[in-house]
Amino acid sequence: MGKGEDVEAFPSTALDAQGTGTGAGNSNGCCLGCSRIKGLVSFRCVFALVLGVAVLLSAVFWLPFFHFGDQKDLDLDYAGHDIVASFMLKKPASFLKDYILQLEDDIFDEMSFSSTKVEIISLESAAGSNITKVVFAVESDVTTQSLIKASFVSLVTHQSFLHLTESLFGDPFSFEVLKFRGGITASPEQKAFLMQSVQILFNFTLNFSIDQIINNFDELRSQLKTGLHLAPYENLYIRLTNLKGSTIAPPTTVQSQVLLAVGINPSKSRLKQLAQTITGSHTKNLGLDNTVFGRVKQVSLSSILQHSLGSDGSSPSPSPSPSPSPSPMVNFHHHHRHHHHRDANLSPSIAPSPSVVNSGSVTGKGSPMSTPVPAPAPGKNKAAEPPACHFGYNNRYPWKRNKHSHTAPSAPPVYAPHTAPSQPKQTNHKTPKVPPVPAESPLPNVAHSHSLPPPHSEYHARAPAVMPLISPSPSPSSAGIFSSNSCRLFSIKLKKDVLRPDVPINCYRIFLETLRREKIPDSKESHLCTLSDQFGVKMVNLGLFPGSKSSNSVILSFKIPYYTHWGQHLLVCGSEPVLGSWNVKKGLLLRPSHQGDELIWSGSLPVPAEFNCEYSYYVVDDEKNVLRWEAGKKRNLLLPNGVQNGQLVELHDLWQTGSDDLPLRSAFKNVIFRKGWNPEVDRPLVSVRSLLDHEDSVVVQFRICCPNIEEDTSVYVIGSPSNLGRWKIEDGLKLNYAETGGNRELCVDFSTSQPKYIVLSDGLMREMPWRGAGVAVPMFSVRSEADMGVGEFLDLKLLVDWAVESGFHLVQLLPINDTSVHGMWWDSYPYSSLSVFALHPLYLRVQALSENISKDIMEEIQRTRKQLDGKAVDYDSTMAAKLSIAKKIYSQEKEIVFSSVAFQNFFSENQDWLKPYAAFCFLRDFFETSDHSQWGRFSLFSEDKLEKLVSKDSLHYDVICFHYYIQFHLHMQLSEAATYAREKGVVLKGDLPIGVDRNSVDTWVFPNLFRMNTSTGAPPDYFDKNGQNWGFPTYNWEEMSKDNYAWWRARLTQMAKYFTAYRIDHILGFFRIWELPDHSMTGLCGKFRPSIPLSQEELEKEGIWDFNRLSQPYIRQQHLQEKFGASWTIIASNFLDECQKDHYQFKEDCNTEKKIASKLKSCLEKSILLESEEKIQRNLFDLIQNVVLIRDREDSKKFYPRFNLEDTSSFSDLDEHSKNVMKRLYYDYYFQRQETLWRQNALKTLPVLLNSSDMLACGEDLGLIPSCVHPVMQELGLIGLRIQRMPSEPGQEFGIPSEYSYMTVCAPSCHDCSTLRAWWEEDEDRRRRFFKTVVGSDLLPPDRCTPEIVEFVLRQHVEAPSMWAIFPLQDLLALKDKYTTRPAAEETINDPTNPKHYWRYRVHVTVESLLEDRELISSIKGLVHGSGRSCPSSHGDESRLGKSSKDSSKQAAGNGKGEGHVGSPLNGIPKKEEAVTVA
Repeated sequence: MGKGEDVEAFPSTALDAQGTGTGAGNSNGCCLGCSRIKGLVSFRCVFALVLGVAVLLSAVFWLPFFHFGDQKDLDLDYAGHDIVASFMLKKPASFLKDYILQLEDDIFDEMSFSSTKVEIISLESAAGSNITKVVFAVESDVTTQSLIKASFVSLVTHQSFLHLTESLFGDPFSFEVLKFRGGITASPEQKAFLMQSVQILFNFTLNFSIDQIINNFDELRSQLKTGLHLAPYENLYIRLTNLKGSTIAPPTTVQSQVLLAVGINPSKSRLKQLAQTITGSHTKNLGLDNTVFGRVKQVSLSSILQHSLGSDGSSPSPSPSPSPSPSPMVNFHHHHRHHHHRDANLSPSIAPSPSVVNSGSVTGKGSPMSTPVPAPAPGKNKAAEPPACHFGYNNRYPWKRNKHSHTAPSAPPVYAPHTAPSQPKQTNHKTPKVPPVPAESPLPNVAHSHSLPPPHSEYHARAPAVMPLISPSPSPSSAGIFSSNSCRLFSIKLKKDVLRPDVPINCYRIFLETLRREKIPDSKESHLCTLSDQFGVKMVNLGLFPGSKSSNSVILSFKIPYYTHWGQHLLVCGSEPVLGSWNVKKGLLLRPSHQGDELIWSGSLPVPAEFNCEYSYYVVDDEKNVLRWEAGKKRNLLLPNGVQNGQLVELHDLWQTGSDDLPLRSAFKNVIFRKGWNPEVDRPLVSVRSLLDHEDSVVVQFRICCPNIEEDTSVYVIGSPSNLGRWKIEDGLKLNYAETGGNRELCVDFSTSQPKYIVLSDGLMREMPWRGAGVAVPMFSVRSEADMGVGEFLDLKLLVDWAVESGFHLVQLLPINDTSVHGMWWDSYPYSSLSVFALHPLYLRVQALSENISKDIMEEIQRTRKQLDGKAVDYDSTMAAKLSIAKKIYSQEKEIVFSSVAFQNFFSENQDWLKPYAAFCFLRDFFETSDHSQWGRFSLFSEDKLEKLVSKDSLHYDVICFHYYIQFHLHMQLSEAATYAREKGVVLKGDLPIGVDRNSVDTWVFPNLFRMNTSTGAPPDYFDKNGQNWGFPTYNWEEMSKDNYAWWRARLTQMAKYFTAYRIDHILGFFRIWELPDHSMTGLCGKFRPSIPLSQEELEKEGIWDFNRLSQPYIRQQHLQEKFGASWTIIASNFLDECQKDHYQFKEDCNTEKKIASKLKSCLEKSILLESEEKIQRNLFDLIQNVVLIRDREDSKKFYPRFNLEDTSSFSDLDEHSKNVMKRLYYDYYFQRQETLWRQNALKTLPVLLNSSDMLACGEDLGLIPSCVHPVMQELGLIGLRIQRMPSEPGQEFGIPSEYSYMTVCAPSCHDCSTLRAWWEEDEDRRRRFFKTVVGSDLLPPDRCTPEIVEFVLRQHVEAPSMWAIFPLQDLLALKDKYTTRPAAEETINDPTNPKHYWRYRVHVTVESLLEDRELISSIKGLVHGSGRSCPSSHGDESRLGKSSKDSSKQAAGNGKGEGHVGSPLNGIPKKEEAVTVA
């Protein structure tokens, strides 16, 4: 172990071999004098002398040709200093000497660490110029060194600079690190998703500095990718390390990692091919131009690549690959007060790759690499070797080799006191009632640090944000897993006399076996595997131990692997007093300890023998403030029966992230992976006292989550014991299903206190990533032969049938809540809810209201259907006709309906929202407005007023009951469709709007939950350069938190009655919302809420004083003349006052956007103005928006930079100093200072949504995305959205679907943009760029979006790694010319730039016709099936999980694999008729 790279890759010539035996005697006949001289001076001395002279001559000849800046830069000693850096200033040294203390203070302020000291070492003037090089040293304690390193690396990689007093020093440039003890590593910005599989690692050295390589980094990366012949699904990620800690001195170790697209594993042949390319290309210089980069030296490989060179076609060794990381990265650990800290020399903007890090000692120079040591064989003989797998790391804790967190914190964590929640004060406002939900840990005042989730390693073993449905995520344990009906438990007895301490005692893997029903064991019994001296295994029935009595006390030990930042601890808190009773401050603080390369947190406490509880793990700071907590459900602990007094029970857990819980969400558990059995699993281990017949025996209970197995399928463990097959599959039943990945390990330390019981949480069954497809269409757009002018809930059954036939597992809808606010077509906007609980009467099928509809009503229905069967939805006529007919049926059927059990149950479950909704509808119609401020004494809601309104004695009680009746039937019809979809294996996906209408039931009943003087929108983005103003009031999150967000929880609970998945509209709003004053009409002049504003004091320190000039509209005469021409005087006289010569301000009656619009309308009515209203209004709005700062309406000393302030003439007329200050503060406000605050806000609100139901959650993360969004979504297991024309990657015009991450939904378009056809045809230049960039053709693209173009784009998306590919129905219909006769622009659902857009698009063909179009169905299913995505069965009576095992190669191909795993069905479920098994 511990060889250097040059030793492992290209061993140097053994020069000392030449001299062996010399000097042994005078055998060559040397003279006596020579012999005497020879006795004094050995050959080795002579050789050393000659060699030294040669090296000296070499240096003389070669050193002058290396120019790495000033030669003083190469003197890295700087005695007495561990950290030295430099930068340039455009100031003479003589000037700087007078301000050297100020300069040191400025640098110190940039550090922001109280424990640091800054000293200017030298001021070196460049000859013949006023440029001075400032060299400074930093002294700090060990705690802050890594934070300083992270800051320095960020400055180097981003080519940024320190912020000094600009008036004195100007802007510094050319920042360089001259010395950093322990070495330095830089990660230049690269387009790579580092949660991808990292299995191909190698290092090499270049004789250039980090700074020089960064300057040519794009060229280096491009040439290296070309030289390695990387495939499109293979990406390259590079780190640059200098062991001397300098960015300007050579050499540099180039640490290279080949990242594979999600779902792809390297084949044996590909690994060998890459290894041969790397090791055999020393003459080709790895493809690098030696005139630019010089010669490549010291090439070294990871162990997997090394093993592939020696393999003969067998799979790579399951042993882990050592990291190609240099020594500082491997061993640079510090310990302080039990804090564990890892090297933080990563760029804060990029998470480190899940690399594998070597823990062995390192010798030699350069970038060391350990010699790979094969993992111990699981058995004693060759026949007992584990089965080969394509990517086997036999590690129970898969992230143990990764020594780095995702990012280094850019500043010390800010801590806040944490208190237990108090009971909310009683108010007059109605509190939403919600059904009982699982107990939540009290986190009312959570203090969050900059830290991110624990680091993850191998893709197949631990990628929570990438592959949740695959893999053993190491996190899930008893919470949410073992309390589910998909968990399998095993026990195994181990004996000390056949084990060695601290050695993995048993390698094992999990397999499934489908048994005949008569072979299924009793579900009330467990089975125990006991190991004999020869590791033999026998199955023993474990009935309850007769007559056993509980002992007094048991030692309970918790163990969990987890890497933390400085100042962080792990803590376990639970439902029982010994674990704090969910008060985190009173939880059990765990202690860290190293076990090999892992950091294990552990803690013990005595508990009664009959102890049981729920518990979870938390990351806390020194004051036990919560920084992070586990996602998913709480863990459930049940101790074994018969455990003896004083015995030790160990719980081996894994950290649980949001993505680990995804397979147990209803979309998978109840629809895609549904099954017909519910084994009992939530029970304690049965007594095993009789099996502990040996003093040193240990009973191990294995726990594994298999969320996607069928009835009649059992789970087994196979491993090294002889009765488990000794890894020989042929000795057992035929294996048709097995988990992928490496063998699992268990290690018991018999040298310390020996546990008697170990509960081993193994997480999820490892398998290939599940991928599915779906169709998206608004409910109102569906057309059927039975509908009345609009799509109806019962039409979903036909749409589900078509989806199943076409290979789709999902149907996505727009919001379906009632939007009847205005009583006109404006209500077609589905995101402006009248009630977040009530369903829209528009989707009611009136002919299904009763089986006894009279003949005349049926005839009216048929006539109305024909009248409304138009090209588009006629919202007003359709609503009026449906309500009119429904009232007639209601009058005939109401007594029967209201007396039914079904209605009574519905009313009982929903009366909390149903009564206010019915009362609101009555008052709306009575007062002829939804503006409840106009309702007199009913303006303010109260329970007493509500009960009088809905009383049976009221005159309008029949009107109230009509609304009950409509909602009941809507519920019944949607429930019927939802049940049908689940039975067919189709996920019904709803939409959760970000806001509610300000004149809604919810703002009437819960006014305290909304900021009614504000409006919600979005800043300028892809959809609208002027921003969007949706008109919804923003949420009062502070008030909502007082009852743990009961309104949100009730809303999600109601939604889960119908849907198994949902889309969170504008998920960015849960991080921060774009808030506008209620008098705004556009979305430009807003601010983010919450956000940290610019204070008046902060601005004054920057030399900004004239706040009125910056915050009031800047209007000069020349602006008026430019915008209005000759009419400017008329505009000025009607709208403006001249405050000083040539300067104007708006009159009091038109100083807001709404006032301007109102006054403009009256002026136009008087024919004062000649130009169009739209043009004049736009120009007036430009004037009122011509500000640099927006003053806070609640605090006049707080300001917010106006979005795109540089586009204003107010900014253009500022002096240069003010411009520079405002540009810097603008960037700071929008892109830097808010990140921690927004992360904290999201982690308070989003977990409540996710825990309120078991629906699968997807977030619409389009627009201006803060950098904190995607890490939080990954941590919580939220699935993002990727639209090809709106790439999230900077610098791209078109997204690349093959590079999307697994935790995404990909789509070619969505309802907020034009369809694929319209987008293709509306811009010729863009079409050409797409054809050249994406299609890869220099030919002139067709003007029409032909079916061939459509198929190309759709195929790109179905073959993407994304978990879901969801297509708008319009884009699917474009596969056939017969469906493209309609103008493409008419298929657009929404125009975001138009706040009064009419949502009325209807598909021009019925669902029945689509079901008969077998050609279209075949084309679509061919795309889905051919991509390897799961398809539901077209037979309704079988489990619908996709394709049979014969399609596994297609699944693999869909993920970019060259070959699939033997016997692994694509859908994770073996067919019933095939026997699957384990040894």
